[in-house]
Amino acid sequence: MSIAAKCLTYIRACKWWHLLSIATMAGIISGLVLAVLGVVTSPIIGRYLTHGSQTTEMGDAALAIYAFLTFGATGFIAAFSGAYGIARRSRYAPILITSIALTINIVGFFVPTGGYALAPFYASVVIGLGLTGAVLIHRRSELGATKTAALR
Repeated sequence: MSIAAKCLTYIRACKWWHLLSIATMAGIISGLVLAVLGVVTSPIIGRYLTHGSQTTEMGDAALAIYAFLTFGATGFIAAFSGAYGIARRSRYAPILITSIALTINIVGFFVPTGGYALAPFYASVVIGLGLTGAVLIHRRSELGATKTAALR
């Protein structure tokens, strides 16, 4: 049995708090990696958004901070929902949840929020975690209740 198969078997057999810890750690690691990637790519994003015109140092710093947060949030949601998707044998729900979080963050780059610059970041985290809870975590408790009822 390969290492990946052993990991999948372990994740699928985990207790709920082990799985929550695994999903959170995977989310933190993925979020940090993508957050750094967001900072590294912020000059490219800035050139695209300003169409090549001159930017200010403060504008570049603000964009780097926003890219750090949005890329990090998307990475966290991707890994968090992905861990639950692996455990629940669901392929499309984590992809859909990550796509929703990514879309919210991309729209946040283009839509002025009227002083609430971090609203898309917060919305993507809340909606991503909410959808993961509703679609993937809640589904497990329904399956457990069905199995318990079948045993009676």
